[in-house]
Amino acid sequence: MFKKITCIIASLVFAAVSFTGCSSTEKKTTTIVEEKSETKEVIHGNGHTSDTINLKLCADNVTKMFKDGDYGLNDISIDIPTKQDDFFNIIIITEEKPADNSVFIDMLEECLKALNDEAIKQDPEFSPTSDGYYGGLFDQYSVQLTAMCLDEILKVWPVNQKILAGKHDPIVTNNDPLDINGIE
Repeated sequence: MFKKITCIIASLVFAAVSFTGCSSTEKKTTTIVEEKSETKEVIHGNGHTSDTINLKLCADNVTKMFKDGDYGLNDISIDIPTKQDDFFNIIIITEEKPADNSVFIDMLEECLKALNDEAIKQDPEFSPTSDGYYGGLFDQYSVQLTAMCLDEILKVWPVNQKILAGKHDPIVTNNDPLDINGIE
């Protein structure tokens, strides 16, 4: 009999705690819903994808544009997505170290937007670029971004970042020393 009473009391306490927890959770949920309704979320892109665009032509045109431009680049490499690696791999190497690493960010953002513009030339259904949005091509494909200075190629890569398809994360710089043993 003592065990039954103990079990009943424990059940009641558990129910009371659970009910109290639900009550406070409901208030938090209501607050969150109210906050979300006040914020205006900007939606980019139309979700268009295409398997018929010539990604090699896009990459070649952008590579030529950057090599012929006034970017102070020693080299630029744009590897297109394949069946094995479903992402763009963009590597920018400058001759001299820029005074500010944000120059690498600007070059990579311009490169992404130029790739999207080239894709739009072939398929106008891709969404154009805008602030914080690299364009519809990168709703479909991920991208690995790497930027470095020739003098420090084995020391520091100021940008080494992967952006997954549809994420459009801001490009950030990194000044951590390079771990050559960790590179595969």
